[in-house]
Amino acid sequence: MGDFSPEKSIRHLNPDAFMAQFSVNPVGPALVLKHFTPKMAREGRSIIAFQSARVGSIGDNRLGGWISYRKAKAALDQIVRTASIEIARSLSRDVVVAMYWQSRGGC
Repeated sequence: MGDFSPEKSIRHLNPDAFMAQFSVNPVGPALVLKHFTPKMAREGRSIIAFQSARVGSIGDNRLGGWISYRKAKAALDQIVRTASIEIARSLSRDVVVAMYWQSRGGC
């Protein structure tokens, strides 16, 4: 996604990096949801999972920085949450989830 580095502070914001993160992290998955939701199982269960990141948590941001990435992952989390509510209305067994993996010092 270009030669962008995570911003260490607000003064390092780069509009190109900002838009690149936004187009990949929330917009891409939103389009996947748009096109795959109509294909979800009417019987049985479908699961759609997206990779998020803990740094996208608004409540868990203790360090600051990484503004573009944080914003993009927070937007992804909101899109997934909204889609899960909408899909549950007609496909109650289906699951839409955002996930992240927390490293514990190893792989």
